[in-house]
Amino acid sequence: TLFCSISGINVAAFAPVVNVGCGQRRKLFLLAVSSSANLGDDNAAVRTTTSSTTADNAKSSSIPPSNSCNVGKEQQRKEDSAIRRSLLVGSGCGTIATIFSSSSDDIANAAPATPLPPLAPPPANMMPPKKGKPVVVASNDNQWTTTSTGMINTELGKNRIVASELSPLQPSFLGRGDNDIYYPSYMEGTWKVTSTLKRKYYPYGLEFSPSNSLIEGSPRNRFESVGDTTEYQVRFVNLNGNDSNLPVTIVSDRPFNAISASNAYKQLAKVTEVLDYNPKKDPSRLTLSFGPSPLSDDMMPLGPRRTEIYITARKIESSSDSAAFFCAAEKKRSVTLSPGNAVVSETESITEYSVVDNSSLNAISRIAVYLTPNPNSREGVLWQEVNGKAIAFFDYDMKYTKL
Repeated sequence: TLFCSISGINVAAFAPVVNVGCGQRRKLFLLAVSSSANLGDDNAAVRTTTSSTTADNAKSSSIPPSNSCNVGKEQQRKEDSAIRRSLLVGSGCGTIATIFSSSSDDIANAAPATPLPPLAPPPANMMPPKKGKPVVVASNDNQWTTTSTGMINTELGKNRIVASELSPLQPSFLGRGDNDIYYPSYMEGTWKVTSTLKRKYYPYGLEFSPSNSLIEGSPRNRFESVGDTTEYQVRFVNLNGNDSNLPVTIVSDRPFNAISASNAYKQLAKVTEVLDYNPKKDPSRLTLSFGPSPLSDDMMPLGPRRTEIYITARKIESSSDSAAFFCAAEKKRSVTLSPGNAVVSETESITEYSVVDNSSLNAISRIAVYLTPNPNSREGVLWQEVNGKAIAFFDYDMKYTKL
């Protein structure tokens, strides 16, 4: 439907789409009514003002199309009788406008265009659920929650460990924390970690969890429950080795720590090797290679698997009193690849350490889980519903003992 309003006169013209000559062409109506037009007159002038050439063509009784756009006599007979003269617009024909003359009866009796059908609603599995009430799964040790939040001393910890809603950590582009996390010098060495899952928190309800494994377990193990305690070792090393000419720069030994935690949490496929990791050149990129995977439901091997890790943001904060408190936050994207499948996940780890003595530390750690903005999946719809915020938190109480 084409609506034109000139000199206070509204005219509606309807035109079907037709296939003509050289490919698909549409009948185009460019309609303008002069201020002196009388719609009661059978010879009412309907004209366009696109160009002087077009106006001259309108004076002729017929305007033949170009050879490449020839409609044919049979097609002409089938065209709407309401059209007195028309110029067909086609690909490559060089035609600019359509001019036609019509009587008032032709316009008044023109058949209305068929309305477009309404848009179909999204599939049921793509409709986002309504945000529900927060779900908390906590241990019976209520004292831990009160004490631990009171023990957090850094602003970074208060803003990201205690928070009930959390947006993704963003790169600050300032300070060395964006290059890597540099730990206090007293953390150099190997430590035994005793980690207890104290609380699981789902700020928008369980419906926003992308998998049941995050409801039944945690990002560390699909069967980890609140109250479970796991022991493993971590190591922090001097990036510059024993070179006395360079400053002491303490970083996480990521290959050692990844393999140690994977074995301790008894993951179905354990990390056996860390590849493509060069902390001096690019500390934000590494690859985890997994050992043999369990059999699938049809007793077929799942094939080799690896995870590409991209660390996208970091932030650190230390207290002024000899770094008695140190907090580190790190956000990463993991892409797990297996034959015929790829799984993308985004998590953020925030840990605040407090010094007990020379050989022991206390720590409170949180793992925040984010959805990925995939527009072709239900997870992408959920991501938009929560504005990209974290949909699950896993809070740990940790004890570090130096070995």
